[in-house]
Formats: sequence, structure tokens, C-alpha cells
Amino acid sequence: MITITLRNMGPGGTPAGNDAAPGFVVEGHAGGGRRGDDVVCAGVSAIVQTAVIAVSRVAGASQDLIQREGYLATRIRPPEDHEAAFAVSVILRSMILGLGEIVSQYPEHVSISFETGNQSL
Repeated sequence: MITITLRNMGPGGTPAGNDAAPGFVVEGHAGGGRRGDDVVCAGVSAIVQTAVIAVSRVAGASQDLIQREGYLATRIRPPEDHEAAFAVSVILRSMILGLGEIVSQYPEHVSISFETGNQSL
């Protein structure tokens, strides 16, 4: 199963109202097919990787990132610029919407949860 933990953000991708940096952790494998043929894993990976790239390249925000086989964690440093902060929020909301669609179709393979507070990567 793939577990997705959204940190310090609400379901809409907006900050959770505390001063902690938003981010997310994605870990595990869907187990829906052979390695390389698992559409659930591929879908989650594509959405998450696109969000990570967009946070840096589109919003211009800095992030701490750890990535290895079956694990990705990022903590986004909140931008001081209002426009960049809005862009991060839109990117995260889009990611949450896309992941939510995968969860609705494959709940036995993917789960999403929310956490608040200062967690380490």
C-alpha cells in the first residue's frame, strides 16, 4: 500500500494555520502489478513528482527533499512573496485533487492522511 501523509495543510492544500512548513511524505508500493507495470504506483509517482518539480520551478520555493526507492518526503519552506505562496498553494491543491481521485478508485492500494506540527523528514 502507498501511504501519503500531508503535513501542515488542509484538504485544499492551504496552510493548516500553524507556522510549521507544509510538506508531504509518500511511501510504499501499491502492489497492483509487477514492477514497472503498476498503474497506481505510476499515477501517484507522476502526480507527486510533478508537484515537487513545480514547487521549485513554477513557484520558485525552496524545499528540503529526501527521495529513495519507495519513499519521498519534502518540506516546503514557506515563501515570503505572496504570489509564490499562492502558487505553492495551487500546486499542492492540484496534487491533492489528483491523488484523491486515485484513492477514490483504488482505496485498497492508496491512503491519504493529514498531520500538523513540526516533523522531521
